[in-house]
Amino acid sequence: MSGLINTFGINWTELKMENSKLESVVIVTDDIAPSFCYYDSKTKMTGLMPIDVLKDSINFCERGGYAATVLYSARISEEHLKLLDGFAHIKVLDIDTLKFCLPDPENDIIIVELGKFQNLDTLQGKKYNIILRMDLEEAKQLPMLIYQYHHYFRRLNVLFKNVGSATESALNQFRIDIEPLKNVIYDLLVSGNAFEFNMVTDRMVLDSVNSCDAGIKHLTIAPNGCFYVCPAFYYEDEDHAVGSLNTGINIPNSHLLTIQYSALCRICDSYQCRRCVFLNKKMTHEVNTPSHQQCVLSHHERNLSGILLQKLQSKHFFSHIKNIPPLYYLDPLDYYQDIVK
Repeated sequence: MSGLINTFGINWTELKMENSKLESVVIVTDDIAPSFCYYDSKTKMTGLMPIDVLKDSINFCERGGYAATVLYSARISEEHLKLLDGFAHIKVLDIDTLKFCLPDPENDIIIVELGKFQNLDTLQGKKYNIILRMDLEEAKQLPMLIYQYHHYFRRLNVLFKNVGSATESALNQFRIDIEPLKNVIYDLLVSGNAFEFNMVTDRMVLDSVNSCDAGIKHLTIAPNGCFYVCPAFYYEDEDHAVGSLNTGINIPNSHLLTIQYSALCRICDSYQCRRCVFLNKKMTHEVNTPSHQQCVLSHHERNLSGILLQKLQSKHFFSHIKNIPPLYYLDPLDYYQDIVK
């Protein structure tokens, strides 16, 4: 046992999560590291992750056999970079951070805010995994952006930062704004320009729920050395920690994070929905219950995927994929309420 205690006095065996489903860890190297999801990064007390905390984070991953995703900051030090250089991980970088840290096109992830999308031209024709963060009202720009920049995408994930404030009018406008995507994606796919796009192509190939699984399959280590279900909970309130590198991991009622404890999600086939537990908690006060806005957006994406798939199959493309039948509702809660009436 003593052989598994490193120079910082941490017993890595005891720190291993009771939930054996844990597969990976997100390491946030700095408070201002780019956001890859719905939350916003912001300056907090810790700032840049101390070197000893980064060493402990790396040891935790290596001892537990966990894959690692590291969020890089524009002010990360040479000492941090040297330490990370010998550590197998996926880099998550802001588009402006590429000047000092070259990403691997096949594995690493580049974060782009809509206002800097034109900076993708610096990628010099290589295809990368891109996360585009934008507001819901800007979705009307997606068809043109994808048409113009598709040659940079191995995979494109689009995340809408202001889902929580979306009105019914905005949700309906979203449906109208993304409708042209079916023609843009169709033309690209049939002409051999294949890439993954979370809003459209994911649902076409999934046959079960593909949740984020924060707190189940992955956890976050923040700059303060504490564990969080995901980075969003750290930025929301540092007191939302579920343990630390010094004390171990403890997620109260962790079973509630699973699909088995979400009655609505179990009957839903918008498989591409990420079921973001942070948005769930923030908007419904339950980690396992998505908000009306999340469900409606996911169903608009689902329905668009179904129309595109039908269009492709009519021309004998993707004939092996199961069709996506139309639904009469946009929120599973409506369906559930009909059942219990």
